[in-house]
Amino acid sequence: MTNKVTIMIAKFVKENKGQLTDSVSTQESNGKKHTSPSIDLKGALAFSITIISFLIALTLVQSEINSKTLPQIGIALVVSIISLGVFVFIERRVHLHWLTRDC
Repeated sequence: MTNKVTIMIAKFVKENKGQLTDSVSTQESNGKKHTSPSIDLKGALAFSITIISFLIALTLVQSEINSKTLPQIGIALVVSIISLGVFVFIERRVHLHWLTRDC
């Protein structure tokens, strides 16, 4: 199963290699062109918060569930769910040129 996923990812990257340059912004200064990749910082931050809070909740569940850790687990799960919703909201608004195909 892992091999199939790896092959699919490699094929996707190979097919879209030319389209990845659309997401690169260019700046000219002193006649020289500088390219820098466009990074979705808001989405990356929301996704990082989602993953971190979910891992904290899992760690607390693994250690022991008692009256002391139960509120912490609940808070971590709520933060994870809210930040996942924020991530989905942000990513639906972002237009990625390299995902659209002009066939």
